[in-house]
Amino acid sequence: MDEKADGDGLKQVINYTIGKFCEDFDFNNDKIVFSKHAVALITEFVYQQSQIFASDIEDFAHHGKRKRVNSDDILLCARRSPTLLELLKNLKASLESKKTEKQ
Repeated sequence: MDEKADGDGLKQVINYTIGKFCEDFDFNNDKIVFSKHAVALITEFVYQQSQIFASDIEDFAHHGKRKRVNSDDILLCARRSPTLLELLKNLKASLESKKTEKQ
């Protein structure tokens, strides 16, 4: 399968997921209706942003002279969004504590 086909499949999955999310979205118990154009724009935004994040994360791993991406690369990518960074740090700590509990 070529890269374009992979990208198209990924975009379809993103579009489906965003469409389902938008169908169920309500704000203060008021159902919000999203047009198909709005869903398409959100899909494109998420897809393009994902491409940028993937490239940045690969670059962070490469800069660290590693061929494997680790959680610190993800945290570096999120550093400009304090809310997202805090959420990811908490998730990382939770995953690490669960891993410790299993051992």
